[in-house]
Amino acid sequence: MVRPFEKRKRQSLFINNKNPDDPDAHANFIKINRAYEVLKDEELRKKYDQFGEAGLKDDFQGGNQYQSWQFYRDNFGIYDDDPEIVTLSRADFQQAVVDSGDLWFINFYSTFCGHCHQLAPTWRELARQMEGVIRIGAVNCAEDPMLCQSHQVMGYPSLVAFPERLFYQGPRELNKLVEFIMSKLNVEMHRVTFKNFEALSTEWVKYAGKPWVIDFCDDEEYCLSKINRRKLAAMLDGLANIGTVKCPEVQRDLLCKKIRNSGVAFFPTGQINKEHEYELSSLDPKEIYNEVLSIMPDIIEISQQQYQELLEQSENGLEIPTIIRFIKESESSMDQNQERELKKLPNMFPDIKFYTADCAKLEDGCAQFHIDTYPKFVMFKTSGGYEINYSKKQSVHDIAAFIRESFDSHLNSLTDEQYTNALLSESEDELWIIDYFAPWCPPCLKLIPELRSIPDNLAGLKIHTGTLDCVGHKEICQKAGIGSYPTTIMYYKGHEHKNVGYHSTEEIVEFINDILNPSVEELNFETFTNQVINREEGRVWVVDFFAPWCGPCQQLAPEYRKMARAMRETNDKVSFGSVDCDAHRNLCVQQGINTYPTIRLFSGKLTNKAVDYPSNWWRDAGSMKKWVTEWLPSLVEKLGHEFYQEVLGSTEPWLVDFYAPWCGHCVQFAPSFEQVAKLKLETESLYGQPAFKIALFCYSECCECTSSSQVQLALFLVFPMRTNERPLGVFERIDYPSNWWRDAGSMQRWVTEWLPSLVEKLGHEFYQEVLGSTEPWLVDFYAPWCGHCVQFAPSFEQVAKMLEGKVRLAKIDCDQYPGACQTAQVRAYPSVRLYVGASHQGQRQEATGIPIQSQHPETIVNFIKQTLRQHKKRFEDEL
Repeated sequence: MVRPFEKRKRQSLFINNKNPDDPDAHANFIKINRAYEVLKDEELRKKYDQFGEAGLKDDFQGGNQYQSWQFYRDNFGIYDDDPEIVTLSRADFQQAVVDSGDLWFINFYSTFCGHCHQLAPTWRELARQMEGVIRIGAVNCAEDPMLCQSHQVMGYPSLVAFPERLFYQGPRELNKLVEFIMSKLNVEMHRVTFKNFEALSTEWVKYAGKPWVIDFCDDEEYCLSKINRRKLAAMLDGLANIGTVKCPEVQRDLLCKKIRNSGVAFFPTGQINKEHEYELSSLDPKEIYNEVLSIMPDIIEISQQQYQELLEQSENGLEIPTIIRFIKESESSMDQNQERELKKLPNMFPDIKFYTADCAKLEDGCAQFHIDTYPKFVMFKTSGGYEINYSKKQSVHDIAAFIRESFDSHLNSLTDEQYTNALLSESEDELWIIDYFAPWCPPCLKLIPELRSIPDNLAGLKIHTGTLDCVGHKEICQKAGIGSYPTTIMYYKGHEHKNVGYHSTEEIVEFINDILNPSVEELNFETFTNQVINREEGRVWVVDFFAPWCGPCQQLAPEYRKMARAMRETNDKVSFGSVDCDAHRNLCVQQGINTYPTIRLFSGKLTNKAVDYPSNWWRDAGSMKKWVTEWLPSLVEKLGHEFYQEVLGSTEPWLVDFYAPWCGHCVQFAPSFEQVAKLKLETESLYGQPAFKIALFCYSECCECTSSSQVQLALFLVFPMRTNERPLGVFERIDYPSNWWRDAGSMQRWVTEWLPSLVEKLGHEFYQEVLGSTEPWLVDFYAPWCGHCVQFAPSFEQVAKMLEGKVRLAKIDCDQYPGACQTAQVRAYPSVRLYVGASHQGQRQEATGIPIQSQHPETIVNFIKQTLRQHKKRFEDEL
């Protein structure tokens, strides 16, 4: 069976290589590649699944179709189709939330969480009420668990305000949610009077440069409410000042007589007077906001002369960075609301010039920019060159994010001349990174922000970064042999180093460092003989035999380097090399290499034969690392018939992995089992005594075992006899659950369950033991199916050890004892609550306790110590 990526490679080679004279070959490849990109991209795939080909169009406006809970659980996130709620992921969270500086309220949820679905109508209504005031977002943790864990989300739903990353702990009611997030707004509102209006509008630098929206308040019924005034201030932040004038008869200010005595009015910059007022017809903040934007001036249209001068100066850099919005009146797809929103940009970025350019009116028709869809924003930089924004997202927030990133970046969209100069450079002091991409390719657009973050200097080496649009520069990309998008090529000292696909900034920097300081040694006949064939006992060599024209070899190369870097950091007995079989054909023939790529391991035992990487395994860094690890020295003992005496006759507990050498699951599981062997040392340190011994038991050496395609893990708990009747002792065997993950953390959690514990298991005793106690308790409310709970358990054991003799610890299974958890108002798992102790015997504490929003042992312990000190001082003060 041909796998999808292999099929695509074959189609690419067939279309481009077998049909070199076909003018439509590249276009046909693009169509095929487009289909694969839709399948790969989650957002486009969802649109296609739901709306067909129409959903893939740039101007598609589908939305507002609410489906059943079952539909969302099985197919999409809860809020994927809500226009007021931004669905976030790892790909855009940093850019959209962390780097923006905007106030966000984000719902971290899971589609499998009942509480999350119950909250959904309230969250949607909150988004409608707060639209334009703050940003409302949602993260589906079922699809993006790593993002949720990175922000310390321990349960669902978690409602978090950014940029403070403040967790909301109150009732999930609309008015409470609004009250909470409104309290986080940092806006200015001014009391305008006859005495200060001239100073505010013409003299105070901070306010004199902006227009004013003033509420002349004659009565509470005809005024903006306090909350609506704050909302309006947030919506117009940076665009206009917000003021209020008191006009009731008892407190009437002279401005009410001089200008007006009721209603809301707009005043241009520096002109708070009757002659220049513009009456606003509503008290609704959204309607006022839209009316004010319609009054604001449009972005200036650039003249032919200004345009020509800008192009001439841009090569060496402009004095002031400039944004041009290229349009064609007949082809621009922005709606009126988006057009109005763009008026905010000059106020958001006062140090940047803004122009609009109609390509239908310019002499060159914007030809050098190869623009195929409008509008298109281009940043002309002070460092020279320009960058085109290819993103399909055109909201003011998305454009602002592009401006912020491009302003500080040295990434340029390359011209033909710049591209040629980059290829001709053989300088040892500079390196060029060129990203070959297509504007319709989602992974390409995802890669561009990563390229912007690449430093312009690395280890004294000047780094130049550029992009080349392969739709606009078709011939260049064909000549460069670009067969898939994105393809990133590093040009250094006359050599090319290719990287295919999406990579993070860190991965690209690692790739550059690997070019400068290789983790994989390039071998020739002489070095291969001296270092690999004549290696010392105990030295392991892994060698990649490749051909430079081989597509799978190119895909393998970054993964192979990644694996080599990772393993060299932890093991100094393994070395990695590569052999170019085009340049060293005799060596490859001598080694019997007949397929590319071939990864071959030369064992540390010189008598062992070399082994090749399995052809049916994935060629990613993780899989290759697992395979190499299998051939390295191990902390795990290998047993055969000694099992009966060593394990069953032992007075120590053993953890045994029963495996078969032909079992793929077993081989993949081996590195995790090695991690357990290392983790056991931490467990022994925790309890101050040996925890268990660890071993492998091979099925092939046991005549009583039956064959199995699954790895089996068993813990042998040994209880010595009180008499000498049986010297071998008494043991109990417990098998590892077949439906649990076989990672080191889950296995440690399982083993920990069977070891002595300082954490008590409670159920209905919670009411008396904890709530009725004068001692402090720390309680972990968990569910056995909860992944976060499983991961947190060993940390809770560490907390118990650190607080031994000071605080009692307990855990309650909320599946088995739902009443106790409902009494404690547990809405997420795990929930860790501190109960400081009742003041007097016979008194009961509040069942909700004090929530602890951390799963780090040191943080939990420090919080508890501080809280108990405060509680003790307060108790003493009361006495």
